[in-house]
Amino acid sequence: LLIGRDKSVQYDETFVGYGKDRISYHYEMAAAGLRMHVVPELFVFHQRSHCPGCTSSTPAGARGKDGRWMVGETCWHSFKQRISREYNFNLSSALQEWHDNFLLGNSLWLDQFGLKLKSVGNGTVEPVCASIQDNVCVHPCRPMHAVLHPKARTFTVIPFSNQSEPCPLKSTLAHLNAIRGPENKQDEVLMDVFFKNRCDGILLEIGANDGTSAISVGFAKRGWRSVLIEADPLVFQSLQQNRPEALTINALAGATVQNE
Repeated sequence: LLIGRDKSVQYDETFVGYGKDRISYHYEMAAAGLRMHVVPELFVFHQRSHCPGCTSSTPAGARGKDGRWMVGETCWHSFKQRISREYNFNLSSALQEWHDNFLLGNSLWLDQFGLKLKSVGNGTVEPVCASIQDNVCVHPCRPMHAVLHPKARTFTVIPFSNQSEPCPLKSTLAHLNAIRGPENKQDEVLMDVFFKNRCDGILLEIGANDGTSAISVGFAKRGWRSVLIEADPLVFQSLQQNRPEALTINALAGATVQNE
């Protein structure tokens, strides 16, 4: 799958490690309006796993490894509801309906993996998402971070400030909403651990690239002023276009070298 980062959707982390992750990502991209095409003569054939006792009508997700790759299906119902709300997109298949009915009508399989059903009213039930049931910290959950104290050979665990009020986004910075910022969420870590959602300040970033993946994005959204330095003149042009609110400098930062 080849897609520009600026066109992609945010990956739903609830499926991580449980299967259905790639399918859910493709589904949301389709809901967002992206159209996918198979490049001629470049494709992968996915062979079904060996499954004693299975027939040709048994879905591939229930085959092999005792059906453990079906665990991600427990998150599909809540995921699909979110997609329907956000994109007004509803699409299903006979195979997906088989998966849904399999989970609701196979208590032995659920018990095998310690999975549960929950009541949603009107006498209906739905699976509890495996990552939620296992208390896996995925978006919007934020993990705790440890600060190491080398001299004392100890560390301090600092939880994220989930209950703190976010800094309001100024109307003059509305263009920042279209910028995702760094994938590893470094800006959120720095803000929550060290600055406790401070809504003012100045951030200097050396090597800001085009400004869309810069750490300063998250800080700028919180009202911080940014000084962005980028040496590449071509990339710097994109930086100026993407970050008009910042002070941008086309220069190479480094120590002064004196010729003897």
